[in-house]
Amino acid sequence: MLILTILPSLALAALFTLLPARIHHRRSVRADLYAGAGVSALVWLWAVCVWSKPGLSVGFDAFRLAAILIMQAIACGVVCGFRLRGTLPQKLRTPAAVGLLLAASLGIELFVGNLNWLATHSYTPVDLRPYLVNDADPAAPLTLNDEQTTLEFAGLDFAIYNLQLDGLTSLADGDTPEQKNVLLTLNVAATDEASSVSRQSWNWETAPASARSQTHSLDLSGKVSTLTLTASGYTGEYRSYPLNAQLTTVYANARRPLDFSVLRFAVIFALALAAFALRPASAAWQDAYLTHEKNTARQCWPWGWRSARRRSWRPSGTASTRASPRAFITPPTGRVRAASTSPCTSTTGRPTPVPSTVRWRTVC
Repeated sequence: MLILTILPSLALAALFTLLPARIHHRRSVRADLYAGAGVSALVWLWAVCVWSKPGLSVGFDAFRLAAILIMQAIACGVVCGFRLRGTLPQKLRTPAAVGLLLAASLGIELFVGNLNWLATHSYTPVDLRPYLVNDADPAAPLTLNDEQTTLEFAGLDFAIYNLQLDGLTSLADGDTPEQKNVLLTLNVAATDEASSVSRQSWNWETAPASARSQTHSLDLSGKVSTLTLTASGYTGEYRSYPLNAQLTTVYANARRPLDFSVLRFAVIFALALAAFALRPASAAWQDAYLTHEKNTARQCWPWGWRSARRRSWRPSGTASTRASPRAFITPPTGRVRAASTSPCTSTTGRPTPVPSTVRWRTVC
């Protein structure tokens, strides 16, 4: 099945690599290789990371084949579509971009927002109730309280990737919701092929009112021999609640359902539209910002020129200049003439230019 997936994947990579050169009637360039084969390689890298437990080639089925090919088609199609959008008529470019962003948002929601659904689709759920040690009544629900806080399972001898609590309910009685649905803390300890001594993982916090919190992923090596769950009640800084709950059984390797969030899809699509509308080559920059900058520069330069001329021909306006008294000088002819009070005017009445110290502003 893996070979049947690699062959169509190579065909898709070749198609999206050669298609831009075929449409533009040119030779293929390095950018075509990045858009086709490069994006396809990233899709396979994503697949290796998603199905790392138990492995990409382990249990490879038609679901993984379809998921990889669909994601590759969406990713390569969106990249190739944006590269070929310039060949369309002007009135069709914006609708084409919106359609491509819609397809990209749908792909992100399905293949990134639902990683747990993809990773656990091939799991085979196993009921751990038959492996429970000291189970007095297999048909009765399991009770967790101050006297019974531990569930021990032995003789497993198979790989465990996650755990799921089934039928978890709270037996606490109180007046407020937090007293009726108390948060539980479970500590998971197991022995696997890498360690014969029971090792503990992170604490697992779950609540009867939260179905999503009742599934917990594990990071164990190979087959598991024994598994121990130790439960405790909620203990906070200001208050604490006793342990009082019951459950039907515990499942290993449980499948996670598809969780398509319309709100998350709408947010991703809105962000994609905003990023496309505010890109530097968009109409918002070309028609609004650049036009405003051009008009502002056209108005600022004449204003700066007039301001510089006024400052170069007029007095500086300091207190010493305004308060300077009129001085009298006696020329060689003997006639008394009043000296000019302006530093820009000579004694003969002709204007004397003063070097300007005004610096031109580069940005208005």
